[in-house]
Amino acid sequence: MSKGQQHPAKTNGHLPTKDVVVEEQVVKSIEAETVHIKQGGAESIKANQVTINQGGAKNITANQVTITQGGAGMVKGKSVSLTEGGAMLVIAESATLEDNGVAGVVIAKQVQAKNQKIGLLLAARVEGTVQTLVDTKGVFLFALLLGMIIGLGVFLRGMLSK
Repeated sequence: MSKGQQHPAKTNGHLPTKDVVVEEQVVKSIEAETVHIKQGGAESIKANQVTINQGGAKNITANQVTITQGGAGMVKGKSVSLTEGGAMLVIAESATLEDNGVAGVVIAKQVQAKNQKIGLLLAARVEGTVQTLVDTKGVFLFALLLGMIIGLGVFLRGMLSK
């Protein structure tokens, strides 16, 4: 199934104790304790720890995710690190984004960033240089403005119907 794979990708629904290694190919689904992908990819990954170098994945759920020069559709984890890579959606307690990466949406308690471009950033704490289209303050202001517009519309509708 995978070049260099040291055990089955899934064992009776339990996470195996050994690594799954994928090199230079794409696999559909991996469920393991640790996953290492180099110049390859996976559609779905569930693991404790995931490391991707020059590869990608559509959907990753893990405690710790490290992607270098690669990408992912959705990444959900306790600690997520992207270096020279990108992701459409990152949901994490702690996210580290470095070296000219790109992310569509980042939702995290803490974000450390260096030269990042993020579409929508929702974070309690941000350190570093980030260019965003919309950040936490922008979402709050948008919601406040939208609430005021809806409230005004309801008020005017009530006044006109009398």
